[in-house]
Amino acid sequence: MPKKAKRPAPAATLWPDALNVTVLAGLAIYFAQISWLKWPDPLIDFGRELYLPWRITQGALLFKDEAHLYGPLSPYLNSLFFRLGGVGLMTLVMANVVIYCAILGLLYYLVRVGWGRWAAFVSGAFFIGVFSFSHLVGIDNYNFLTPYSHEMTHGTLLILCLILALRRVVRSPGAAAITIAGLLAGLSLLLKPEIIFTATAVVGGAVFLIVRRDFRKRPWARWARTSGIFVAAGFTPMIVAALLFWLRGRYSPGDALHYANYAWLVVLQGMRESASLLDDPFQKAALGLDHPWQNLGIEMIWGGAAVVFAGALAWGTAFFMRTAKAQKVFLLVLLVFAGVAATRVPWMNLGYALPGILLCGALIEITRMRALKAAEGPDENEAVRVLLWMAAAAMLARMALSPRIYHYGFVQAAMAGVVGVAILMSSLPQLLSVDGLARKWYQALLTLLVASVIGVAAFNSMQFYAYHTFSIGEGANQFYAFDENVAPTGLLVEQARQYLDKDAKENNVHSLLVMPEGVMLNYLTQLPNSIPYYFFPPFVLAHGRVNDILQRLNAAPPDRIVVISRDMREFGVGRFGDSPGHGQLLIEFINQNYQGVYSYGYNDPLDPDRFGFLVFAHRN
Repeated sequence: MPKKAKRPAPAATLWPDALNVTVLAGLAIYFAQISWLKWPDPLIDFGRELYLPWRITQGALLFKDEAHLYGPLSPYLNSLFFRLGGVGLMTLVMANVVIYCAILGLLYYLVRVGWGRWAAFVSGAFFIGVFSFSHLVGIDNYNFLTPYSHEMTHGTLLILCLILALRRVVRSPGAAAITIAGLLAGLSLLLKPEIIFTATAVVGGAVFLIVRRDFRKRPWARWARTSGIFVAAGFTPMIVAALLFWLRGRYSPGDALHYANYAWLVVLQGMRESASLLDDPFQKAALGLDHPWQNLGIEMIWGGAAVVFAGALAWGTAFFMRTAKAQKVFLLVLLVFAGVAATRVPWMNLGYALPGILLCGALIEITRMRALKAAEGPDENEAVRVLLWMAAAAMLARMALSPRIYHYGFVQAAMAGVVGVAILMSSLPQLLSVDGLARKWYQALLTLLVASVIGVAAFNSMQFYAYHTFSIGEGANQFYAFDENVAPTGLLVEQARQYLDKDAKENNVHSLLVMPEGVMLNYLTQLPNSIPYYFFPPFVLAHGRVNDILQRLNAAPPDRIVVISRDMREFGVGRFGDSPGHGQLLIEFINQNYQGVYSYGYNDPLDPDRFGFLVFAHRN
């Protein structure tokens, strides 16, 4: 009787992963340390992420007392963190550190299962060095510790947990795994349209895998039972949210149901209000539809070049191992020239290569599926690869023709970046039958290239962070913005904060409105807005909402109004207040009912090329 092969000792299989995780943790700590408290933008977006949970801790009701663009889960979750750890930026940062660690750990584990240990290590380093803490544009917030939208970072963790649960469902569809997967999918309905779309894509991928495996068996009763459990669990988070809005939030049943589903209903509302969401120049640019054919051509060039280069590198490495000494010298010279040429590549446009790499990965996976089907040998890790691919493609769809690793790409392209690196590191050489020592050399060379891209992103980020020397806020709310000589926005916010703090104490000020954007000042001064609206781009003022805003202002005028410099040209607004659709009626309301009491900087803050702010007090 033949002896069974001995399994390797657990320590022998775990220590490489332990070493990889330790190195990745050290890399993350390094990038976090050198960028510490330099992540939030003092004026744009992130103030909302602090203001809403703070107001909820004071008893304000989301959607009734405070407007919100997305679903209710993230603001209420962050308000829970504030209740547990105290209201403060640092409380939110520490909560996000825990969430980020969970995201990084799940990414490593899932890629490790799908593509192998080294692919998991390199793609994890790519995620840390390029997406997690980078500062690649002039605005902050595009990182995982102070994101422009917590719905995206919370949603990333939720999607990874959903993939983990669905992998179990695909392998063994037990009631517990199906219920957990359904609950996770249902929670996506409380976040943001991008997360809902991604969760739907991942669930669709799982259904495809199950049907592909079981279709000929036709276990109709089991499919019906599985679907029923999943759907029931999926509706549970929405039903619970609606009940809480109704029973504890004093909403009518209809409003409670509406706001529990607000994350996706707002998309339908936008489609009804406009012939196309693409009327907004900001949305057109985000999708890449401002120059569609040009962007498509760039994608094809970058994607094709990335796949051809990686394929040539894999083939060349295998060929190198079999050639004579003189030929090896020649190939080494070519490799040196390729390295020099790589220094001329604009790596910040690397995002354009991601769709092509994902397409290559899909073709490889289809080829693998066909081969395994013919051999009747199922790949037990196939589910992870397919589900991660679906998630990566769905997240990237939000910037379909303008994929980028900067701006919103820090989260929308992050999963595509991780999966793309894994595909090039593992799937491509396997397709080309590059094995043994040649494969290790190929992976080593590709790792050097990935490390170079990380170095470029880190260098650019450090240049930005080096100028973050201006302190804003106090205590648990202190952070750093650009030096005033680089970008004076931080100076304006801090000067306004100091004046408003003093003014509130001396003149019994209880409410504040900032235009066209600046709810960070409400949070830093702990002065709530008297109306639900706190941001005034054209899409908020459109379709009669400006009249609702004016009615609310007349019914509950704020004690102070601050008009602060905020360039609105990305929304197609040359100058805020220049027309009825761009805030003209709001400026007229201020002029009729308020008087200026303080100014700082340029005395016309509505000029997008100048910097300053004006403080107005109500005439009565």
